[in-house]
Amino acid sequence: MSMFDMVILAGGTPTADSPLYPYTHGRPKAMIDINGRPMIEWIIEAGQQSQNIADVIVVGLDDQGVQRSLNTLRPVHFLPNQGGMVSNGMFALDWLAQHRPQTKVIVGCSSDIPHTKAHMIDDLIALCQPLDCVMYGIYSFPDQITARYPTAKRTYSKFQGGVQIATGDMFVLQTAFRDTNESLWQAITEARKKPWKVAQAVGFSTLFKYLTRRLSIQEAAEIAGRVLANDPQAIKVLPTPHVELTMDGDKPHQIDILRQTFR
Repeated sequence: MSMFDMVILAGGTPTADSPLYPYTHGRPKAMIDINGRPMIEWIIEAGQQSQNIADVIVVGLDDQGVQRSLNTLRPVHFLPNQGGMVSNGMFALDWLAQHRPQTKVIVGCSSDIPHTKAHMIDDLIALCQPLDCVMYGIYSFPDQITARYPTAKRTYSKFQGGVQIATGDMFVLQTAFRDTNESLWQAITEARKKPWKVAQAVGFSTLFKYLTRRLSIQEAAEIAGRVLANDPQAIKVLPTPHVELTMDGDKPHQIDILRQTFR
């Protein structure tokens, strides 16, 4: 199997009025301590221990002192913060196109899933074979999440047939993702914690079907592919057995859970 680069989106420093400020005190969110180490270190380590990751690229940690403080197995490439999750991701794809034009597929993730392990990354890459879609996303079901994180209080997207899912924070992309609708991705990303707003960003008919629970997971992926990449088969979402990839630290109680349940 080919080797892939891993892009970690690490931009974001909570301000004094943020609920996460007591955990960061002006430092980047990615540097929040989990079990004695910055949470991004755990993700970098998982990537560098993966059998399928060649290099790890971090976007958004601009402070060189912070960069030097990270304890990693191998050197990490740092790219400057572009001011947002989507813009950081697109900048990384542009950088890869310029410096590593041979790269066609990457693994991407946020910097706040510190329970990530190397075998989870390897399993995700295997799950996405033959890698013929522009983007692969993942999701977990509520019973999986509550079994691992009983007090998580996650927000779930609700689909046809009473199916509920929580989307993950790790994905696999073809570098052709750069050609998709960036402004719409921005709108979806900003609304990502409120599923009905994501449906609204895609269009009224999608919002209506979502609110009336007539939208299936597969149909949602096809609509996303059509409006974002002009191809209903461009995006695929898959269930993951690794609920850790869907448990991010966006809120104080989630940081507390990640600390308490680290293993």
